[in-house]
Amino acid sequence: MALYHFSVKMISRSKGRSSTACSAYRAGLDITDERTGERFNYANKGKNGVLDHAILTPTRAPEWAKEASSLWNAVEAFEKRKDSQVARETIVALPHELTLEQNRALLHGFVKDAYIKRGMVAQIDIHAPDGKGDNRNIHAHIMTTTRQITRNGFKAKKARNWNEVATLKENRLLWEKHVNRALEKAGHSERVDSRSFKDRDIDKMPSVHMGVEATAMERRGEDNRQGEKNRAVQAFNQNLEKLKDQSREVETNITHIEERLKQARRKSRAKRAEKREQRQYRAKLRASRRKASSENQTEMTHPPDQQRKNARYKLELRQREEFYAFETKMADQKSREQDKLNAFYKPHEHQRKLREAERDLNKHQGVFARVTGKTKALKQDVADLKRNLESLEQTREQTMSLFKNRVSQERHALTQRHKQELTAFDRQPVQKTGTAKTFEKEVLRKEVANQNPQQRKTPTPEKEKGSVNPTFETAVLREGKNPANKNVKRPTKARTRSRSKGRQL
Repeated sequence: MALYHFSVKMISRSKGRSSTACSAYRAGLDITDERTGERFNYANKGKNGVLDHAILTPTRAPEWAKEASSLWNAVEAFEKRKDSQVARETIVALPHELTLEQNRALLHGFVKDAYIKRGMVAQIDIHAPDGKGDNRNIHAHIMTTTRQITRNGFKAKKARNWNEVATLKENRLLWEKHVNRALEKAGHSERVDSRSFKDRDIDKMPSVHMGVEATAMERRGEDNRQGEKNRAVQAFNQNLEKLKDQSREVETNITHIEERLKQARRKSRAKRAEKREQRQYRAKLRASRRKASSENQTEMTHPPDQQRKNARYKLELRQREEFYAFETKMADQKSREQDKLNAFYKPHEHQRKLREAERDLNKHQGVFARVTGKTKALKQDVADLKRNLESLEQTREQTMSLFKNRVSQERHALTQRHKQELTAFDRQPVQKTGTAKTFEKEVLRKEVANQNPQQRKTPTPEKEKGSVNPTFETAVLREGKNPANKNVKRPTKARTRSRSKGRQL
């Protein structure tokens, strides 16, 4: 993972420092300060710690500005004040993913755009990581002059705008662009960001830069303020990360509960709609029955056209109830299918394992973890978990897609069957009936037959040789006359009258 670090500090005589000493130490050279006569010999350091040394100058700079000893002795001789700022030092972290040649090209491109165009002279020294620290800590020191240089030497007036905050922000952003461009050109996906955690909306406390002295004290096991602050920051960030994980788990559980509540509400709404349809159907049926009873009619009360409409309406109601029952059944099956998939694949557990693996990977980014190969193993675990989670999601989506296709096919088949039923019903021939008076007579006949079952029409006797005309015989029977039994006495009018009077009483 590429890291961003860009810090600037002044080299001032008021703090007992000199540009010659700093240059000798940064470049691993042997330089004698001509102003004080001191000798600074760091040639042994240059053999081990300094990977690359270069001095970049504007095009019209003199030749003595291209050598470290003559350049910084000239700077020391030009500055007369005892508290003069003799040089400016910029420390940048180089991407450990790049090679030395790529980092050299990155540094030279940035220095030309940021410093050389402004007329400065820059000394660039690339330092290797310390053997006792993080082996990814490859960095560079860039020493620049505080005055512009011309073919005749340094200018008498300093450029004060170089010390402004706006210039610093511009250089920080320029370094970010150069690093990201170099990483992209080298084929790496890592990127750096010059913004702070606050500007990036990252809820995390930044650590404190240790420095050379604090780092040495830490290696010796001595207490120091920067180390204690960093340990406190690390503990705070770990606790904050645990709280975030717990919050994410709670949010996941809440989301799962909300989905189940939505499913329950959908089922409840479907059941309520079904019951409402049933109530409406029963109400309409009761209303039709009340209307039939008020008019003293039976099933044949309505004319054939109205009966046909009622029959079609009942058929549509039955089809609607069947469709609602089908939708409710499919919703239940979908819920059970999702529950089965969640119980079998357990996506929430895979997501939790992935978060734990990523948290472990962020924790083990040190030198020991990289040497022992633990970081590589954790990266492999994270990649495997991501692939497993993606395959599970694909399988789940395919299963639900098959289920949806099956449901749509069954719904289409049900709809087609309903259409065929309605079409077949509409194609049935309308029953031909007589006039309205004939229909009323038929209704009255059926009412009488229902009230007195004994008065139903008797079967006509078979026609025999020498028998009486059946039509005449039927008429005689209706009048109460029986020619075959003439001795049967008919009831008199008085008896009939007394019966009628008794009925009236």
